[in-house]
Formats: sequence, C-alpha cells, structure tokens
Amino acid sequence: MAITSTRRSGRNCRGYPLGGHLAGPDLAAEYGRASALLFTPQWDEPFGLTAIEAMACGTPVAAVAMGAVHEVLGPAGRFAAPMEPGWTAR
Repeated sequence: MAITSTRRSGRNCRGYPLGGHLAGPDLAAEYGRASALLFTPQWDEPFGLTAIEAMACGTPVAAVAMGAVHEVLGPAGRFAAPMEPGWTAR
C-alpha cells in the first residue's frame, strides 16, 4: 500500500518510504484502502491500537497472538502463533 496522502519525509526503512504522521481523516482513509493489516508486535504485552484503528475502518486484521492481542481483536481477528525469539528479524 503506497501512502499518497502525506508528504514524503525522504527517509525509508528497508526500501519502504516513511511518510510521517497522518492526520486522523487521512489515516482512516489509508486504513480503509488496505486489503488487510498485518499486526506483528515485537513486545510480550502489546495492546494493539493500530489493529483497533484498522478494524474501526473496516479493514481485516491478521495478527501474531502475543500479549493482549487475542483479547483486543476477539473473534474478528485472525491469529498466528508467535515463533521462537528473533522470528521478526527474518
């Protein structure tokens, strides 16, 4: 998903442009354009605000089942089991 509604910061992360923060209406529009949100928390106790925002915009969420993510998303989410330490680095 290319973010077109924000200014480009010129920075990137592994080849993906970082556009900076989006205002609420622009963020909702980008969530709404997405086919799905892949939520991959890196901490043991993530809350999942980005997943909640995506669901509020009608975007399905696939998540790694860590911390409170299962409770936050409930039956609306789809979950994968976390792997061994460092799995997100691959």
